[in-house]
Amino acid sequence: MIAGIEVNLSLILNIIRTIIDLLLVWYILYLGISMFKQNMRTMQLFKGVLIILLIKLVTSVLGLSTMSYLVDTVLTWGIIAVIVIFQPEIRSLLEKMGQTKRDYHMERLSNDQKEHLLDEIVDSVTKLSETQTGALITLKEDNL
Repeated sequence: MIAGIEVNLSLILNIIRTIIDLLLVWYILYLGISMFKQNMRTMQLFKGVLIILLIKLVTSVLGLSTMSYLVDTVLTWGIIAVIVIFQPEIRSLLEKMGQTKRDYHMERLSNDQKEHLLDEIVDSVTKLSETQTGALITLKEDNL
């Protein structure tokens, strides 16, 4: 009886571990894809890396040892180059991962609600202008 419970508990823990592992991989891939979509330079570099990997595959299949050595060297130093080139993006990604509070309320607004919000801002600015009252209004660019 106890052996059966231990087997079931072990099976449940393995399933939970697998689910957590898959969710983490999915999240990292999601962040990577979103970074690629936002930056054309990243996409061009990604294409270059794919070409180098394709050359590596061809040199391995054909047994071209000198060319394979050169491609291995490019790949080894390329990792360092990628880190240097994408240092700002990597830092931004790490900062986003470290944020504890995210601003989701604007993302939940429909287009009609966003349009209404902008109309309200325009009305407010018009009234402030009529009374010659100054104001500081900030809007997050990615929310509208």
